[in-house]
Amino acid sequence: MVNITKNQHYVPRLLIRNFAINGKVWTYDSSRDILRSTKPEGVLSENFFYDKDNQVENFLCTVEALAAPKIAQIIASPTERVPRQDIDLLRFVLVQLGRTPGAYGTARGNLKSYTDSYVAQQLKILGHDLKEFEGVSIVLEDEKDLLRISAVGSALNWPLIRDLEPHVFINSTPLDFVLSDNPSCFYNWYLKDENGMCATSLTKRGVQIFLPISNRLMLTFYDSRTYKVGNGRDGFTKLNSTEDVRLLNSLQFRSRTSSVIFSSSSQAQYVKDSCQRLEPDSLFQSNWDTTEPVPIGGDKLSAKHFVWRSQLRLSRWLSVVKIKRKANRFGDRGQDRDPEFVADFKLMMENLETVRAQHNGGSLMT
Repeated sequence: MVNITKNQHYVPRLLIRNFAINGKVWTYDSSRDILRSTKPEGVLSENFFYDKDNQVENFLCTVEALAAPKIAQIIASPTERVPRQDIDLLRFVLVQLGRTPGAYGTARGNLKSYTDSYVAQQLKILGHDLKEFEGVSIVLEDEKDLLRISAVGSALNWPLIRDLEPHVFINSTPLDFVLSDNPSCFYNWYLKDENGMCATSLTKRGVQIFLPISNRLMLTFYDSRTYKVGNGRDGFTKLNSTEDVRLLNSLQFRSRTSSVIFSSSSQAQYVKDSCQRLEPDSLFQSNWDTTEPVPIGGDKLSAKHFVWRSQLRLSRWLSVVKIKRKANRFGDRGQDRDPEFVADFKLMMENLETVRAQHNGGSLMT
């Protein structure tokens, strides 16, 4: 008989445990204003969050199992340089971006924005009054397919961040790192003033990814052609400024859907106050737009529909991260770090999608 995992964690226990003291973590659910101390096994999970047959759950367990010893090594020796282009770590970090309730909510919101825009334009072309169709929208038979595609698909994207430099922040301040229910987050300080549709892409110059791996350590990946981090030589930086830790924690608070994990009851008020001050899901804003339909021959019309995210413009950044002078001389600030590779990767993924759709009716896991 096959064992089925019912309680499925959307944040790996291998991360949550590193915030535990005496086998317990503190968790604050800001949506319900509930603060409690509990075992790591009982938080940031939901019954059958991904599936009931464990196909996705087992896949995610494999991703975690490959990364676990490497994260343990970083925690044991944080001053040792983390290997570049480590597939297991890169895949683990990206999967955390695609497997959470926040990722699920973003995917649902993007689909709704796209389909609502498309339907409204089609009704307009056909001469219908939009008011007659208020409240009508296209929905999937099983919306959890969006989550499953996001979680599994994220694992394929690791080549897009293969060039980023790994770095470890060692927290030397009295304030601990926190862990949200969307723990892997990214920001582009270099493009903070850009409003273009692609400014928040992981392939752009200036991207930085952050993942707390314990209450004292933060694993980060950054564009080394754009930034100097720490002294520019070592693979780690000790953070002595509480303001730097507050800023990194603010990314977690803003990325959360509802819950934040932390280690000590002494920081409960700080966490509650931060959640009241910083809105959930506020690091990015979803946007959509469409072009007017234009004739393309015969009786056919063509229009483009766009859905994208823009990042919150922060007023300051980490004191240990500096933009290199030569980065300000880049001709096109919003260019991909490796445009040719990104184009080739996109084509490869489109070909894989075509093959998948033709194979076994497009089953997600085949």
